[in-house]
Amino acid sequence: MPAFGAVGGGFFVVLVLGLADGNEKLLFSGLAGLNTAICLHQFLRSFQNEERDIFNPISIFIIFFFFYHVMPVLALIATSSEPIDIAAYMPALWVTFAAILSFEAGLILFRPRRLSAIPALAVNNMFQLSIPLILVVAGPFMGTIGFGSAQIGFLIVLFALLAMKDSRDLPIRIICIIFVVYALYISRSEFSRAFILQSGLMILIFYNYYVRRLVLIEFLLISIIALFLLFIMAFLRGYDQLFEGEAFAFSRFVTYMNNFFILTDFTPATASRFLRTTDFPMAYESFRMVVENVPRNVDYLFGETYLKYLLFVVPRDIYPDKPIDLHTLYVHVFLNPHSVHYSNSPLLLGELYWNGGYLGVILGMLLSAAMVKWVCRYRRLVSSNNLYFSLYIVFLTTLPLFMRGSTATITIHVITVQIVPTLLIFLFLNLLSYNRRRSLS
Repeated sequence: MPAFGAVGGGFFVVLVLGLADGNEKLLFSGLAGLNTAICLHQFLRSFQNEERDIFNPISIFIIFFFFYHVMPVLALIATSSEPIDIAAYMPALWVTFAAILSFEAGLILFRPRRLSAIPALAVNNMFQLSIPLILVVAGPFMGTIGFGSAQIGFLIVLFALLAMKDSRDLPIRIICIIFVVYALYISRSEFSRAFILQSGLMILIFYNYYVRRLVLIEFLLISIIALFLLFIMAFLRGYDQLFEGEAFAFSRFVTYMNNFFILTDFTPATASRFLRTTDFPMAYESFRMVVENVPRNVDYLFGETYLKYLLFVVPRDIYPDKPIDLHTLYVHVFLNPHSVHYSNSPLLLGELYWNGGYLGVILGMLLSAAMVKWVCRYRRLVSSNNLYFSLYIVFLTTLPLFMRGSTATITIHVITVQIVPTLLIFLFLNLLSYNRRRSLS
């Protein structure tokens, strides 16, 4: 911790010197380094203050904020083989700096009151194992009402893990593992990185809370592996060419990998290609485009994207001027006004800045800090109750999706296809438990 303070102080001096001399290179280096040092300091502080729990909400928020809003600049500095257009990146760096300071202020100012207990709203029982089976059987029907295989897979993974947590019997745990593998299998057609990210994070959270706390070095290794898997998944978007008839051609896959990512000669150029494929730098470019062009070439939205919370139940046939989703709006404004099948979001900070400039960023990050600190304060009370812990899991696994932007769309999606089904399932479990107790009495 003191070391990061010293490093941050050094970058602050560089930043001040750059401001005094008007030196863009010093400004760029100082600001990028200072953003990095503050983020790492915030993460380590939350890690230490929250009983060395890597998966506390504050740490999860900071980790994915760093991946999307800070790491791409570091990757650019480390791997760029051409001079960096510093002027193009400085506005986004200043916005990120303001966001980090606002988040820090929110963590300091917001002090949620302590609760000694929370109401018990759901029984803990072993009926959870029946839910994955019901979801498997009901899968085709749920598909007809708007559920995709990834949504069904998420619920299967969640309740299989709950059943595994509540049981010490080896056969039941093996069945639960089979259900988790099955959920990953049925979701293969959507090839959803969001589902893979949420499921992987969910499994790590259960392991961290109910098996053994992960230490920091283990988490770093897992993060490196996850980045490489993101690269593989992005690379395999063109997987049609990797098949010969119905069979997967491993030799062709190896050839493609060697052409794209030269494993025997890892240079800055190949490193840059690897990092670009992991989605973070591409997403950062969307954020940078918003900051560079708003309000100079594009008007502020003044909260328009958040109207979705109020208008999502209104059909577009009734209200043709209903605001479109941010990920669609960004493509229409910045890339291609005639695009139909492509979407892209300008990250959380891009959304906040487009809606309200620096004021939007400051208010949004203050609220984000209050939200994660409130959940963090009460997380110890939820672990003994399966319903509360399930909602806690949904919250944690949604934070990475929030970082990508289009927060209103993501919130409504999570409520309708994860939270509401989870609540209904627990209501069903309580009815089963109640009827079972009545039949035994």
